[in-house]
Amino acid sequence: MFPKIPSQVEDPVKFADRLVAAHQSRRWAESLIKYNYYIDNMPTDDIKALGDPQEKRIAGAARNMQKIRQAKKLPVKALLQEINLMFARTMNKIAFDKHMNQNREDRMYRDLELPPKALPPPPPEFGLVETPPHDFTRVFAAFCVSSLYVRSEVIHALREIRAECNAVLTRCIYNVKPTKAMKLEEFKQTQRAAISQLAFDLQETWAQNVQKIVVKYFADVGKGWFDISETNKESYNYGKIKKMLLVASFLMQDSLRYMTMDSLAAFTRMIEDRRPEEIVVESVSVVKARSKRQEEGVAESSPREGTRDSNSLFVLDLTRSPDDKAFQFSVSPATFLRAVIEVFEKGVVQMGDVPQPEKLVLPHLFKSQPKHVLASVNLDERRVQEYRRRIEEAITFYVPHLDRFLALFDKYLEILQLKPEETVKEIEQKTNGSAASDQLKQMAEDFFRVSSEILLVGSQWISSTSERCSPAHPCLLIHYQQLYP
Repeated sequence: MFPKIPSQVEDPVKFADRLVAAHQSRRWAESLIKYNYYIDNMPTDDIKALGDPQEKRIAGAARNMQKIRQAKKLPVKALLQEINLMFARTMNKIAFDKHMNQNREDRMYRDLELPPKALPPPPPEFGLVETPPHDFTRVFAAFCVSSLYVRSEVIHALREIRAECNAVLTRCIYNVKPTKAMKLEEFKQTQRAAISQLAFDLQETWAQNVQKIVVKYFADVGKGWFDISETNKESYNYGKIKKMLLVASFLMQDSLRYMTMDSLAAFTRMIEDRRPEEIVVESVSVVKARSKRQEEGVAESSPREGTRDSNSLFVLDLTRSPDDKAFQFSVSPATFLRAVIEVFEKGVVQMGDVPQPEKLVLPHLFKSQPKHVLASVNLDERRVQEYRRRIEEAITFYVPHLDRFLALFDKYLEILQLKPEETVKEIEQKTNGSAASDQLKQMAEDFFRVSSEILLVGSQWISSTSERCSPAHPCLLIHYQQLYP
């Protein structure tokens, strides 16, 4: 038997394991070098770079530091180029991985032995999240410097300002619930009155109420972060009262914008909901219409002269021309369109003159500066332009139907061109005695039979009545009452 000889060398098993691990690491390293070499040499010309909004967002995030923000010029071109290069490389990597997985038997990919992906960290044994030690006093002091909600006055003031803003959300710029049909001028006056009243309430009552709330809670605060009697502009810019008034302005701007957009939507619905889907004008007494509220309806004559539907919006008169040679509308349909669009735009423009609370609360700091107003909805915004297009489409829908209805009265042109004295003299010359009187009476009755017709044309009222004239001079006056049900 051989004696047990102690050995001071390494355990051969551990040595073999370490040797295997070294060779495996070498193969992984060689494969990673090839893998990255392939990806780095892939072309990037065909890959679309980051868009302008994305680059602006990245540049803004890079500048979002106090020291960097104060720098007048900060070149970010090199940074954006590097980010675009990383983006292109990532796109190439995704394409390369997909192609490699689909062509594993290819000689180029067969020799690549990439290291396995790292496993996710194991879940914690407990649900408690460990936080590193920190200086609570220092962190709390930094929070107090940055936060507005360190005084009860701020919380109470913003709560009441929010209540004022919520009240504005219930208002509407336009009168979208008319109680009767109106002529164009009456419609314009009604809408202008509603717009002017709301603009006055916002510019005077609403803005003044916000000012009173701020003064009520901060008048006695005194020197410090929330001093509303501050006379130094630089100290005001670094104080918290400016941030508090900025928050109040944002609350008011949000309410003003939502209220304006809701009002524009309601005004558009008021016009669109009164438009039928189809109108067929057959005669002055038979007009077929198919509206959104009913599949199909035929409006027939009614003995109620001058009746106006409670859902009507406009009244349009059909009168004789000054030369008594034709019928015409008292207001052209194009004028209706211009008037409605004018009211629509006036409501948007009038909402852009609401003062900011900053200048009302601290007028002594902004004496030489122009009026500060809240940001409001602009006429060029996409949604505003869409509402305008829908209104124009709803109103122009009636123009061809109005023209067709007007053409139906061409057969009554002889009434306009009638000369009573000459007609009576001609009948008396042709007919003697009571026969002439009977003929004149029958002629007058025929003229008046044409009148006194009231019919509902889908979304429109058409009323035909005669003037109160002597039987020897009959005349027809048509009232066209345009409604949008």
